Amino acid sequence: MVHLKVLIFGLMLLGIRAEQLDAGPVSDYINKLLPYARFTADSFGVPVSVILAIAIVESGAGNSTMAKVMHNHFGLKAGKKWRNCNGMMSRYRCYSTDSAGVVDFGMYLSRRKFYVHLKGNFDYNAWVKAISQSGYSTKPVIWRNKILTTISKYELFKL
Repeated sequence: MVHLKVLIFGLMLLGIRAEQLDAGPVSDYINKLLPYARFTADSFGVPVSVILAIAIVESGAGNSTMAKVMHNHFGLKAGKKWRNCNGMMSRYRCYSTDSAGVVDFGMYLSRRKFYVHLKGNFDYNAWVKAISQSGYSTKPVIWRNKILTTISKYELFKL
């Protein structure tokens, strides 16, 4: 842990931010989830950019334990009861594959009140605003800014 802090401090002195170091791994993560995000976008009428940006932010670009072990890239909760998922006790949804987790996120969005008004609308700003106002995050303004920054930074609007 001390070595990581020293590395980060050294990079800060050089003017390099941690986000700049993640460009390769984030691109790999985007490419890994892109087929599932496109399928989900086509199936549920949700922008690919929104699906991928939320996955990047919520899972740390696939680096969270939840994403690695449970294939839950969106932080979706399962309920109040604890469950065993691949040897891990959790209250979060667990999937057998990444594709199942991404498709379930589309299904989750399709059950939200705002969905009927946005389905097929590919204005990512409108989607992010609606999701942030729906209670998805405990800090909606900060969360919305993170998602929009991620869409812009990785040019996800082009997908």
